[in-house]
Amino acid sequence: MSTVQRAEPELIELTAHQDPRGSLVPLEETAEVPFTIRRVFIIVGVPEGATRANHALSDVDEVLMAASGSLRVQTVTDHVRRHFMLDRPTQGLYIPGRSWRELSAFAPGTVCVVLASKRYNERDYLDDDVRDAKATVRISGPS
Repeated sequence: MSTVQRAEPELIELTAHQDPRGSLVPLEETAEVPFTIRRVFIIVGVPEGATRANHALSDVDEVLMAASGSLRVQTVTDHVRRHFMLDRPTQGLYIPGRSWRELSAFAPGTVCVVLASKRYNERDYLDDDVRDAKATVRISGPS
């Protein structure tokens, strides 16, 4: 599969197949998921008021989606801060590598599915390298 380089985080629509029995949302390498999926994980059971992520990843692209419930995602890329609300399983958030991300405001029972372009490697985390950029960002996108 050829990948499409996207420079900024963006909401993407995921295809849903619906019939009287419900909906099926396939998660495949497609135009919507512009990379080869190397890892899938879920985030569940986040306590009220807790945040997750609070890091950037070097060259790992991700797509996040709320399979159930809702959560807020803040990203910082090239000194631009964006806010996204994920609240339906047919919408994903593409986050390119080197983008700071913070997940918060998890509704009770939220299931966040994350698709990643690389397998887990602790060296991919850029906690300290990107943290200082948060102090000098301009706000963009819905809040």
